[in-house]
Amino acid sequence: MNCDQRKNWITNLWTKIEEKDGDFFSLIGVDCYPFSATPEIESLDSLRYLCTFSDIHLNMPPTTLAPRDGLIKEVHLKQEWEGKISLKIILEHQTPIKVNINKACPNQIILTLDRNPLRKIIQDKLIVIDPAHGGNDSGSISPTSLQEKEVTLDLARRAKTLLEAYQGQVVLLRNQDKQVPLQRKINQVKSISPDLLISLHTGEDPMGRIIGPRTGFTGISSNRQQRAELMQRALFQKLIFPNGGVFKTTDPLMQIHPDKSLMVEISNITSRLEEGWMRDDGFKTIMAQGIFNGIKTILKNQDRFS
Repeated sequence: MNCDQRKNWITNLWTKIEEKDGDFFSLIGVDCYPFSATPEIESLDSLRYLCTFSDIHLNMPPTTLAPRDGLIKEVHLKQEWEGKISLKIILEHQTPIKVNINKACPNQIILTLDRNPLRKIIQDKLIVIDPAHGGNDSGSISPTSLQEKEVTLDLARRAKTLLEAYQGQVVLLRNQDKQVPLQRKINQVKSISPDLLISLHTGEDPMGRIIGPRTGFTGISSNRQQRAELMQRALFQKLIFPNGGVFKTTDPLMQIHPDKSLMVEISNITSRLEEGWMRDDGFKTIMAQGIFNGIKTILKNQDRFS
């Protein structure tokens, strides 16, 4: 860090999700040196805040973060003029913002946003997730022997944890490395009335090309395709791969509640690049967040499809 200590500097910008006493918050952190500066916060509209810092300078390039954490879309930090810095926050849901100063090294300005709007969308909703394959049915296999059944179960468990944190009700059609007969799955889905069913797969391509995430739907209903497009957009925005788009499928499990069912192919397991990411724990966390974001967005827009 090359700072004139006679001035105040912003040296870093970061975001994260934090849990406190069962409640969840999105944090935006602004690291300062040697002293902090309390911003003036202006609400531009219900989904945008503008924070202005005075008597402080950037000791980093202008920066844009796109956490896509279900609440925060984007954060833009830039030097407006000498001694003035703007921080624009773009949200997906209206929520209040609080400012705290953490005096440490470096000093931190922490903007806290309540994630309760997500709980209001997800709470008491019943989501069924089918981690495809299992047991003797390995599904597709990667060039270095990663099995589809492993990926789908791992991601289903991660998505379940995220949804339950916001008081969603989640049923996994398998929760271990065991093959569940299709008819048993069909009977289980028929016995309940889910708000959404996700059939979780990986993609495959004989040539091993990079495909990226894809989302499938049944039939020709425009509402079903629109649901698929909402999920696909959430996946594509969270992952770094090309947009594989949406497609039609005749999967029998999805025929039970076709208006509430989607197939998610999270990435192409036969691509060496995508397979490598699927082995990475951090990237699997990002994948699960993408699934969560898609489910949340679909539930939020259910009235459009009724």
